[in-house]
Amino acid sequence: MTELNEHLLLLADDLAKLAEQNTPAKEEAKPAATDTPAEPAVTLEEVRTVLSELSKAGKRDEVKALLEKHGVKKLSDVKPEEYGTLKKEAEELSHA
Repeated sequence: MTELNEHLLLLADDLAKLAEQNTPAKEEAKPAATDTPAEPAVTLEEVRTVLSELSKAGKRDEVKALLEKHGVKKLSDVKPEEYGTLKKEAEELSHA
């Protein structure tokens, strides 16, 4: 019976070590703290809506200039990571 107890204790130690290896550290478990909340991603449709409103308001040349500023001739060629900036610039034009 003593030999069985020793094997059980060794098995318990091995299981505890495995559990420690597979448990993330406390620092990893916490999400990174940020001072500002993340802004929601701007979609192509949102940018299209703002640019469409500008065009309807007679600012087609300005819309074309914005697209050229981003190195494209048509909205579908704009990189998704630039949607936020493009939308912001378009909104500024609509208030000007």
